[in-house]
Amino acid sequence: MRITKLLTIVLISALGFGQSLPTVIPPSPETATILKHSPINVSHYTGNPNISIPFYTISQSGVDVPISLSYNSDGIRVDNISSWVGLGWSLNAGGLVSRTINKLPDDSSLGYMNTPYTIADFFLKDPNSIGPDSQSYQLWEHLGNGEQRDYEPDIFTFSFLGYSGDFYYNQNENIFYQAPLSNLKIEPIKNSNKKIEGFIFTDEKGIKYYFGLSKDNLRTSRESLERVRTKTVSYNGISDGESPLYGSPGDYFYQSWMLLDIEVPNTNNLISFDYFIENNVETYILQNEEFLKTHITQEYNIIYLNKVFKQPKLLSISFSKGSIVFEKNNLERLDLNNSFSLKKIRLLDISNNPIKEMELHTSYITSPDNKSYFFDFRKEGKYRLNLDSLSIYDKNLTAEHTYKFKYNPRKLPNRFSRSIDYFGFYNGKNNNSLIQKHHSGPLALGIPNTYFGDADRSVDPIYTNASVLEKIEYPTGGYDDFMWENNYAGFFTGDGSTYVENLKKEQLHLTNDSELFPDPDPNIDYSTTLTISNNIRGYVDFNILMSGCNPPDLNQTTCDFSLKIIGISNPNFLLNILQSSFSYKLLPGTYKIIAKSTNGQLQNNQQSPDPTDPGDPNDPFVKFQLSARWSYDQNPEEFIYSGLRIKEIKTYTNQNEIAIDKSYDYNFFNTNKSSGIVLNIIDILNEEYITGSRPGVIINGKTQAPSINTKGSLVGYKNVTENFKNKTQGYIQHTYTLPTHYLDSQYGFEYYGSGSLGLSNSFPSNFQNPLQTDWLRGNIEKIEIFDKDNRSINVKFYEYEALEKKEIKYFGFQIIKYPPNIDSSGDIFDNMRVGFYPQLTERHRLKRIVEKNLYNNENIDNIKEYLYNSISLVSEEKTTNSKNQILETKYFYPQDTEMAGKPHVQDLINQHKIGTPLVTQSFRNNVKLSEQETQYRDWGNGLLAPEIIKTAKGAATAEDRIKYNALDNTTGNPLEVQQEGGQPITYIWGYNKTLPIAKIENATYAQVQQYEANLQTLSNGTDEASLITALNNLRVVLPNAMITTYTHKPLIGVSTMTDSKGNFVRYHYDPFNRLEFVTDKDDKVVSENKYHYKN
Repeated sequence: MRITKLLTIVLISALGFGQSLPTVIPPSPETATILKHSPINVSHYTGNPNISIPFYTISQSGVDVPISLSYNSDGIRVDNISSWVGLGWSLNAGGLVSRTINKLPDDSSLGYMNTPYTIADFFLKDPNSIGPDSQSYQLWEHLGNGEQRDYEPDIFTFSFLGYSGDFYYNQNENIFYQAPLSNLKIEPIKNSNKKIEGFIFTDEKGIKYYFGLSKDNLRTSRESLERVRTKTVSYNGISDGESPLYGSPGDYFYQSWMLLDIEVPNTNNLISFDYFIENNVETYILQNEEFLKTHITQEYNIIYLNKVFKQPKLLSISFSKGSIVFEKNNLERLDLNNSFSLKKIRLLDISNNPIKEMELHTSYITSPDNKSYFFDFRKEGKYRLNLDSLSIYDKNLTAEHTYKFKYNPRKLPNRFSRSIDYFGFYNGKNNNSLIQKHHSGPLALGIPNTYFGDADRSVDPIYTNASVLEKIEYPTGGYDDFMWENNYAGFFTGDGSTYVENLKKEQLHLTNDSELFPDPDPNIDYSTTLTISNNIRGYVDFNILMSGCNPPDLNQTTCDFSLKIIGISNPNFLLNILQSSFSYKLLPGTYKIIAKSTNGQLQNNQQSPDPTDPGDPNDPFVKFQLSARWSYDQNPEEFIYSGLRIKEIKTYTNQNEIAIDKSYDYNFFNTNKSSGIVLNIIDILNEEYITGSRPGVIINGKTQAPSINTKGSLVGYKNVTENFKNKTQGYIQHTYTLPTHYLDSQYGFEYYGSGSLGLSNSFPSNFQNPLQTDWLRGNIEKIEIFDKDNRSINVKFYEYEALEKKEIKYFGFQIIKYPPNIDSSGDIFDNMRVGFYPQLTERHRLKRIVEKNLYNNENIDNIKEYLYNSISLVSEEKTTNSKNQILETKYFYPQDTEMAGKPHVQDLINQHKIGTPLVTQSFRNNVKLSEQETQYRDWGNGLLAPEIIKTAKGAATAEDRIKYNALDNTTGNPLEVQQEGGQPITYIWGYNKTLPIAKIENATYAQVQQYEANLQTLSNGTDEASLITALNNLRVVLPNAMITTYTHKPLIGVSTMTDSKGNFVRYHYDPFNRLEFVTDKDDKVVSENKYHYKN
């Protein structure tokens, strides 16, 4: 609690056989945790609550920088590495720009930004030849067979002070553009070699944010990649796939650029961030496993990604009123070599006096898994840094307030463990590989019917929440309980058969060696009935063994039996089985599989009475065996999916009584079906066949499915019901824009190649880079509030619009290389999959809100509509109320044509001060009510700030109402302000010009200026009594002025105030800087505050 006096001041606002996967280098663990806490990731839409512990918010010149710890609430993946504040937690303090590198860094000499081998150049090459000027030659170079090519742009991501999003380099226009479009201005800073050393972001207020390189070019903070390589473990040992793509010693390319300075236009007060560097931080990540089988050999490979990088960590933040210092632990972390955890955060005033301190108490979660793993040399994989509690100390660093954190007691396994589900979360299964059981062929390639893998990658809710936060105990003695549950999806885009977790496997057999299958029909020797239900997913796979002839051709006269499938529910259906292995998409219905002997021999040993057992293929009595396998959805209404969502949050008082109890339901309203949607269900397994004289099959299993996120989650919910229990009963229904309204796939993914030159007309779906338009998803459509009697009392509807669409059809393309084919002449051809993908961006904005208030059975409607100018700033707000009155407010900005003749308009545009309206007009039923205009002036030092504020009533001409006669052009602080026809009001600013110490009415700045320097010097010192005496002296030297004076405790609050009548009060604060009591000039208490904390 804090009592403050409002200062009535008019202020300005400045105030091996391994396939070659796409090379994608993700951000470091520290960067990843920061990015996860972008504001866009918290909503009912994803089921992720905002859990944070605040420390302090820096406020300076209209900029707020909150310092806090946040918890990521969608679960902990097994391979997650703790940030330096603990597993699942992130330090929020400033921001960064980061990128995911695709192939080469975009700013390398042959990267996407600088290469002469652009996508446009590719299409100018000969598509039919194989020479240096051909398209196929460029593709081979892209795969690293010579000079490098980069046909895929990096994905740049930014997150700072409420701004977050992605941006890409546009080869066609040679600029960066954002997706979606916004009014943030992004400028890369490059050196002479075109390497990106930093970025400058400028917001609509003209505030600049410097990343990677400080404003004065003297400080740097960037995360650089020093080595990235794959390590493959195979039957032949360990092999390195060194990747020399990211620079050379002393000149590495950067993956992240940290926020270094925040600059309000033309003021001398920066908010500056300093960092220390952790060198040679090294990580190993289990990426995938692959199994190769041909008719003569088989191989098994385990692929790890090894990264060595420099990692910046916050050291301090400096601002005009003080600083915040971040102190690391002295001991190196057990779970990440050459890295350290955060120990303390300290808030200091301008004189380095302590104001408050936060201390983090951490320990290590030790995995019970005692297995040995490749590359876990330091046994880092068994440890995880964990935040147990944190203490907030007072300014004397004595008394403390403690937050305690309780987690699910189930421990995660080793970071390299394969006991993971489809999405990388713990599932408690004793897996020895990543490849789940999978049968392949085809026999047509000369490969025996083969089963690969034995992993169980299913989702298990008992284990998904291992080590997840379940309770926070607060200093007040109260606490929050968090109850989690797995995400469930009700429908999806993509082929559901690839998601095996929700599918049940079914199989059927037919053989002559069983008493189950003889058919009495004289035209049929053996048969069985096949029933396909409506919830089948995918194809039915058939595999046949046949005596008398050699596979794969079963259409030979020497085959002992002929096989066919006929329809029962559809008598017109007939399928002759002519191959020993094939897949067929059978429609729901009933079928009969029949076998007829071609030679009249029906030997039957009847050894297999079990219909699920095809019998022994080596039994001499077996003449044929048919196996059919398919999958169906055992619960087509919904299926369990990735990670966690919040189920219930209970808030307790220090008396252990429930104060708030909220639960969340994610089903469609009034149903039992989940409203969650998955954008693309794709497989952790990729199966590819090798053709030619050495046919084979490659099975690739990944640690997690590479699915598309929506608002930071793999599941988005159309409907969410927030239920209030206990004393505040009732509920709120939230409806969001459904992801299927805006499918990424609608813009297409094109394949390249005609089957010649080793190019394939296919591309595996689980490697496709789809177009993403997530800004269109998860936007609130409707909020409806119900009382405890299920009566709707308020409902709001939201409408949106999208425009300025920009699409690049061929933005990038992906290439996957497979083992080569060998033709009949012995020539070797590289085997490739090539796919092009587009990119889209546009502006997306709110168009209308319709509100209905239902009180006493009366509908009270309000409609608010928004119109925009050419850069999507609100130009008009129109409200139609229940009385059918139309209230309009119109806004005019510097770039609007109507403002062309106003003072310093172009200067405002040049400084990117485009978001503050110059003119505001209000109307009722098209009748003008008022107008306000702000005219700017160049105050010197490049400071553009208001000089005159004009106002008008009705249709009258606007007249001067307020004029700024003097401004400090180093800070933007107003020095003299005057109402038209009124007395001048002068302000003196102390404490390094950050706080007002005197408000002087009826005196000009020129009259006061001679006293200003001494007062400012005294305020910057520690002798408050001398400052009060000097301030009181103003009343003597300016007898005709009305003077109010202040002293302050910087970063705490007002210390004393003497009003214009001479009344003196002093504000007293406790060690935690909370207002405790107020006394008058006689030291009598005039008000008091009590605080009740546990212990």
